[in-house]
Parts: sequence; structure tokens; C-alpha cells
Amino acid sequence: LTGALSEVAVEVTSVDIVATRAIVEWRVTGRFTDSFFVADDVLVEPTGQLVETAGVLIATFDDGAVVALHLHHDPFAVLEQILTP
Repeated sequence: LTGALSEVAVEVTSVDIVATRAIVEWRVTGRFTDSFFVADDVLVEPTGQLVETAGVLIATFDDGAVVALHLHHDPFAVLEQILTP
């Protein structure tokens, strides 16, 4: 799916810092403007449709350095939007 979206925008919707963790909620939107392969033999043609996904990034710090990153999102959310007429 990388490269299949254009006009990509990232919006940070919330940032919270709790003890040694930063919690960032985000939303990404983009327009489906280039074809891509779902599998080696399944080509999905672009529709120009605007798609959106959201998630949370949690960074854990120790002595000012990031020691762990956790990304939580639905990796199939954009694919579902693209494949649904």
C-alpha cells in the first residue's frame, strides 16, 4: 500500500505524558490514487477515494531517551475502505 496514497495528511489529535510515557493519538488521511498489489497476483486499481485510519503511539522514556515504542492501529482499516465499493 506504500505509495498508493497521495495527499497524505497526519493529524495528532491528542498528546498525554504520564510518568515515563508519552501517548500520542493520531489520524492519517490520504487519497487512493495509485494501484498496488494485495498479493503477488491481485492488483487493486485506484479509485481516487479518500481513506482514513487512526491509532496510538506510546513511547517509553528512560533518562531522556526512548527505550520502547508501541504502535497500535488497525492495519486493515485502509485496505477495507479501499476494497469496499
